[in-house]
Amino acid sequence: MRIIPEYEPVGLLYLSFVQKFFNSRFKFGKAICEIAKVASRNIDVEIFIAHQDVPYLKKEMEDANLDSANIIFNYDSPERGILAEYTPIFWETTEGKGGAIIFNNTKLNSFEKLHSFSERLSKKLNLNLLDIEVEFTTSAIIVNENLCLLSKDLFQDSNAERKLLFFQEHFSEQTFVQVPSLAEEVTPDLDTYLWPIKPNVWIVSEYPEGSMQAVSIEPAIETLHKYNQTIHRVPGLERIVYDDINTIPNYTNGIIINNAALCPAYNRPEDDIIVKILEEYGYDVYPINCQDIILTQCGIHCISKSVPKKIITSDIHQN
Repeated sequence: MRIIPEYEPVGLLYLSFVQKFFNSRFKFGKAICEIAKVASRNIDVEIFIAHQDVPYLKKEMEDANLDSANIIFNYDSPERGILAEYTPIFWETTEGKGGAIIFNNTKLNSFEKLHSFSERLSKKLNLNLLDIEVEFTTSAIIVNENLCLLSKDLFQDSNAERKLLFFQEHFSEQTFVQVPSLAEEVTPDLDTYLWPIKPNVWIVSEYPEGSMQAVSIEPAIETLHKYNQTIHRVPGLERIVYDDINTIPNYTNGIIINNAALCPAYNRPEDDIIVKILEEYGYDVYPINCQDIILTQCGIHCISKSVPKKIITSDIHQN
């Protein structure tokens, strides 16, 4: 069995719209519509949404010139706009059968409800389930072929050995290496500075020499060199701190949807750097404005969930 890299062909994209907080304050709706506009050109896009939020999303769609007929509304909403904290991690057997890893993220309110949501979603996709049954989060693992990086932050508790054994025993053909999260980043997520875009190719943030951020990510860079990975560096941006905001913008929190690469943009000169790298690898590149959503420590990858084409069955949209 192997965990499926996210740059492999995608057949379905999930998004989640929640008007209160996520859209009214941080404008998730605008980003969701821009993402959906690109993705819906060649795959299904399904948005989790509560009935009472539909008018707000439809208004965002109108403003973005996005035809709602191209979007599937799923009223089984997790009531949370960020998907990369609790949604399944997808895997396949050597025979090509699909599966999903689910887990608890007890740092989230209503984590049991979110666990149940993830389980329902996996079953709707007709996937075999593996439940870690201990603390984890979706973006604490990044996969490129047989190399899997795990966020060291998630392996500091009494269940650390149990978690590592779970991955090693179930996915023995892949290598698991723990690396630190980004210094001063409030989440344990690795997509804050790492993005695998092709087999054995990575985009990695770059910070001033000697800075806390540069020192914190050096173990990951050393690991990538050790496993003969190709690395492209993009600027790591300055931290934003005010009121209840504490975030570090980055260019690595993007997604690959078949031939399209959706990357963060901040209306800065540095935006062009990530675009040029992705274009060099043959992608059609679509910058998505993340100036508002980044204030919740989120980028495109955090608010999206792609489903590998190879594990999708023909009847997943049936009740």
